[in-house]
Amino acid sequence: GQLLHVTRREELEQSPLGIMIHPRHGLWHSYRFAILGADIDVETAATGVSPCLGCADQPCLHRCPVNAFSGKDYDVDACAGYLKTAPRAECHALGCMARNVCPVAPQSRYLPAQARFHLRAFLQARAQS
Repeated sequence: GQLLHVTRREELEQSPLGIMIHPRHGLWHSYRFAILGADIDVETAATGVSPCLGCADQPCLHRCPVNAFSGKDYDVDACAGYLKTAPRAECHALGCMARNVCPVAPQSRYLPAQARFHLRAFLQARAQS
């Protein structure tokens, strides 16, 4: 098959969780077409005006049950370890609780089924590494 080349210019900033935040879609932007074999060239245009700058409480840093986010680092092992040992954790039903409390673009949050899908994929990827 032929490889599709896509160039996108996005205004993204670093969030306290370590993932990029979009001014309109919050932490819920993604590039799903990447799995179709597209060659993606995402050009980030940092504006210097992160939506996180106006968030005084930064609830994302305080909601994780194992404090996996420090504002500088993400403790992937703590997160994955917790998820493996706590199958009834709220994270399994609704996705990352730290991400879910972000007040930016709540209308763009994943549906519970989507969140469960991504959480299972995360755990499967961790099991294979």
